[in-house]
Amino acid sequence: MSDVNHAFENEESIEPWVKLHELISIGDKQKIGLFLNSIESFDTLRIFSRLSTEDQQTLLSKLTPIEAAEIIIDVPEEQAAD
Repeated sequence: MSDVNHAFENEESIEPWVKLHELISIGDKQKIGLFLNSIESFDTLRIFSRLSTEDQQTLLSKLTPIEAAEIIIDVPEEQAAD
């Protein structure tokens, strides 16, 4: 089992957007990165969309420009306008 999967295996019952909110609140860039790398890329947008606007902004500010672009490139135009 990879270290990334092992780090989150005990938290599978927590909804992923709740877990991401917790990581954003803590502010640990490394754990946020590990979490985002542990989920399927097609789930990233769904999880991102369930975060509050404040959490979305905080998350994007903690990512590298390339990581942030990978998330927002998939945001539907209607949602991006908000």
